[in-house]
Amino acid sequence: AIAHAAMAVHAGLADCVACVYATTARSSKDRFGAGGELYNAIFGMASPGAQYAMLYTRYLDKFGYLGREYLQAAVPIAFRKHAALNPVATMREPLTIEQYLHAPYVARPLRRLDYCLVSDGAVCVIVTSAERARTLRLPPAYVGAFSSHASLWEMYVPPDGPEAHYYAYAERMMRDILAQSGRSRRDISAMQVYDNFTPDVLWSLEGAGFCRKGEALDWIQGGRIELGGELPINTSGGMMSETYLQGWNGIAEAARQIRQECGPRQVHDCSAVLYACLAGVSNMVLLTRD
Repeated sequence: AIAHAAMAVHAGLADCVACVYATTARSSKDRFGAGGELYNAIFGMASPGAQYAMLYTRYLDKFGYLGREYLQAAVPIAFRKHAALNPVATMREPLTIEQYLHAPYVARPLRRLDYCLVSDGAVCVIVTSAERARTLRLPPAYVGAFSSHASLWEMYVPPDGPEAHYYAYAERMMRDILAQSGRSRRDISAMQVYDNFTPDVLWSLEGAGFCRKGEALDWIQGGRIELGGELPINTSGGMMSETYLQGWNGIAEAARQIRQECGPRQVHDCSAVLYACLAGVSNMVLLTRD
């Protein structure tokens, strides 16, 4: 939607586009796919979480992490630290490794804290021309690059594993982003990831080339994805701790970071923020300061 809005403005089809998302999933008790897809429910794939749990178990086995999956706690712990600095975040209480390990499994090896929230909320992103944006009260965040890919695979069809098309799409999109923007990975100040489940954060990092395949669980340790780390991720708390708005809160946070509006969670000298979503329709957007 951001790409379509930017292209409409660039082509002169619109002066200003409002991209709006709103949900009442929590108050309406939406269970997000409970019951499963028609052909998968009979095999126990009763929800998206069950599907991700199976894919993630394969990943853990393939790369030698079975028995060490506790390393994934670094993801929800980092996002909770960021949410604690965000006055509108849903989950702001501190989260320790002990609390994580005592959280119940929903679909092993994914615990409740590896899942995104179910939320009510709304967000609006305004897209206009660079010329007009420069005349407004707040400094602009520029759309520096974007890329999108769609999957026509059934979930379990790819012979080298369902996560393989995630890697392929992330690699292609990252090449597009770097080529369009003329930047390198080292120029990216922060990343906002579609964190429906913890594994998507790992696969996004690996597919985008920040670490090699199968290395993300080790790579994220030691505060690397926290504020002050090498690559802060989901600085508002993401969909796990801020709110679940189908990724739109990640786009809004990227714009706020570029505009230096984030107060105690502000990334130092933030000049480029990458938004990444790996799903049936995968996309990346790079917002920049100039």
